[in-house]
Amino acid sequence: MSDTDHTAAASEAVHVHLNFTMRGTVPLRLVDLLFRSTHLLVVEYGHLTPLDLTAGSPSRRAAAFADQITSEGLTAALETAETVTKLAYDSLDAVRVYDGGWIGRVAVAIEPSTGATTVVRVHAPVDIDQFVAAVRSVLSSYPVAVKRRDGLALAFNRLLGRLSRD
Repeated sequence: MSDTDHTAAASEAVHVHLNFTMRGTVPLRLVDLLFRSTHLLVVEYGHLTPLDLTAGSPSRRAAAFADQITSEGLTAALETAETVTKLAYDSLDAVRVYDGGWIGRVAVAIEPSTGATTVVRVHAPVDIDQFVAAVRSVLSSYPVAVKRRDGLALAFNRLLGRLSRD
């Protein structure tokens, strides 16, 4: 989604909001997932340095972004984002939620029909079963598999689904 067309999409409600996730390695990027009635918005709103991580600013920045959506509205929040990617549900194959196993974090993998899988690690507390049920509800009229999986969400050369336990 380009930065110019996300404002028009902001009039629609957000049904599920997963706040305070990260993706990438260096620099890490703060990302929120906003599940709406016909599409998912992947909103990137900050890069993190090692100093940010030691000072605890990621949780404050994530909370500030969520507060901005509540207080100023989705349009205002999206205007402050660094990037907003719109993924139509018709173009998705699966949304997989991994519990992280004993050593990892909860992660969400968004698998489009074509293109690269997006994996975000969840840094906020989340009830995995409740989150999966909510996403299933939003996507119930689309042919998108929503699955809860045990283990780590590892993405190596499209082996994501093969490296975790069902």
